[in-house]
Amino acid sequence: MDSLREVLAANIVNGSHEQPAQNNGKIDTEESNMALKTFERDHIMKALSENNWHRRRTAEALGINRKKTLFRKMQRFGMTQH
Repeated sequence: MDSLREVLAANIVNGSHEQPAQNNGKIDTEESNMALKTFERDHIMKALSENNWHRRRTAEALGINRKKTLFRKMQRFGMTQH
């Protein structure tokens, strides 16, 4: 799982198109998609926490658009400040 997480992180950070780990020559796309979503959610939550839930600073730290991307992802993942 660590190598998959590293590949997914590289894909997000660098825009790399490296393929996820393979299982007997076949890519488990469902597992890869779940891992990517989990990684993305955790990455956003960490950034929100580090920026005290200040969404503009969080979006800037992540290098994404605040309204079009961060808000949409927060809604998709059900993220609210507790």
